Amino acid sequence: MIKKYAKFIFFIFITIIITPIVITFSQASKAVDFLRDQKPNLLNQPNSLLAATTLTQYQGSMDAFVVKEPLITASYNAALSSMHFGVYAITAFNANQSVDKLAFYLSDVRIEDELAIQDNQKNLSIFLNITFNQSIGINDDVTFQIPFVSVYDANHYLIFFEYSQWQDNLTSPLLIASMSVEYEVQNGLLLTTISVPTNQLIHLQASDYQPSLIYLDSYHEDPLIFYDQNLLNQFIQYWYYDLYFIGGELLILGGLFWIIFIFPVKKKLKNSNHLQTESL
Repeated sequence: MIKKYAKFIFFIFITIIITPIVITFSQASKAVDFLRDQKPNLLNQPNSLLAATTLTQYQGSMDAFVVKEPLITASYNAALSSMHFGVYAITAFNANQSVDKLAFYLSDVRIEDELAIQDNQKNLSIFLNITFNQSIGINDDVTFQIPFVSVYDANHYLIFFEYSQWQDNLTSPLLIASMSVEYEVQNGLLLTTISVPTNQLIHLQASDYQPSLIYLDSYHEDPLIFYDQNLLNQFIQYWYYDLYFIGGELLILGGLFWIIFIFPVKKKLKNSNHLQTESL
């Protein structure tokens, strides 16, 4: 009896372990393949790229619109490096909620410094050094160093910052006090490329970071907003990924169930019938 319960507990344990992994892998595969298939339409259109990437973060449960004009723009051009930098305000939304986000987007990145750190895909180690006007999180830190993630290739990088998550827990507006872009070279040193002047930041208000306060009721018709409903519709068409991965999981669990529970019973019955035959 104890052995029987042990098998059952083991099977439940394996199911609990496998299911979240399968779901995570399915969701990641949908996002990666959707963005890959949309690459020709997104790479040279920042607003489309940011909207598409945002809705994949919520697996299609939320749509997204982007304020067309970036809050901040800056460029850097030197002998060994050059890049463009933009900060965009985004709102993810559905019928029940809205989430305001900031996107920090680097494009046309060129770093020819032989000391620059690169991975095996030629992606650079680039960071955003950002200081807020007040502390966020459980610590009293106001300055953070956030790594950029490459988008499609080593020339485009992106960071998302969920503004609503932090602002909702504060009693005064969360504003950016300063920020710069740095890349890593050997020996762990960081070299600054773009440093955003203070005069580009002080004019920004809390409402600039929160498009939902202004555009949530008019995003689909406001000329200042980029919104493409087709992006969400196209992403939803990847629903079969869940069916494919969950179906694979059920096949694996079914085989495991047969090995653990059915096969021993069939083997026991076969041996019992064989002994009865011999006794006759």
